[in-house]
Amino acid sequence: VIGFLLGDDPNDDRWTHLCLPARYDRKHPFRYPSSVKVGRRRLQGDKRRKQGDLLAPDYMDEKGLAEVQHDMSEQTKQAQYQQIPRPREGAILMRADWRYFPRQWLNDDELHKLPQFRMVVCSWDTSFKAKVSSDKVAGGAWGVSERIDPATGEWVMGADHYLLRGRHERLSLQQTKDAMKELRAWCVEHWPDLPVYVIVEKSANGVEIIEQMEREITGVVPVVASVDKKLRAEAAAPALETHNVFVPGAA
Repeated sequence: VIGFLLGDDPNDDRWTHLCLPARYDRKHPFRYPSSVKVGRRRLQGDKRRKQGDLLAPDYMDEKGLAEVQHDMSEQTKQAQYQQIPRPREGAILMRADWRYFPRQWLNDDELHKLPQFRMVVCSWDTSFKAKVSSDKVAGGAWGVSERIDPATGEWVMGADHYLLRGRHERLSLQQTKDAMKELRAWCVEHWPDLPVYVIVEKSANGVEIIEQMEREITGVVPVVASVDKKLRAEAAAPALETHNVFVPGAA
């Protein structure tokens, strides 16, 4: 409710936003001033300046705060006590868990620095239309690593996944098809000896795209999303937590 009210107050002239997190956070998106004028009155604000200082230690000290928060999820703690519905580092897919590789490894003359892949998977989440109000089309080419099994000496599937190229923009049906074919062609060109799969979520205009693409390229695999995005994020979290997901660039 508070977020709705503040969002409906673009000029900050209808409401005074009182934001007092339980622990002081210098990087909080809304740091309350040490004093604030409300109408004709000037009221005391947040005088804390030391990171982590409690709001009212005489009322609720470290032990008391720990007791009330002991059965709360991190997201609930951040929303109720820090006035941030979503923590900066993420609630499920934690920012600190991402791993990186040098972006220049994707240059044609440095691709050999990437690990050996077992396959390349182009994964796509389509949208309805290329409208400003529509969700963006998201697509990525992922290299799935392989390793030598010490017991057999044979190459087997590895755990590491490398993001090789991605698209995230609003695209029409035809633009989405062109982007899919372009991404697949790039993968086939650079990894001609590997299987290249094109996974398309069977929703939005994905159904129509699948029917058309199956007649134009090989390796199209329709996927039905049987659970919501939160559950899918939770399913992906272990790969991140064990540091098996690599993206180009730096933290």
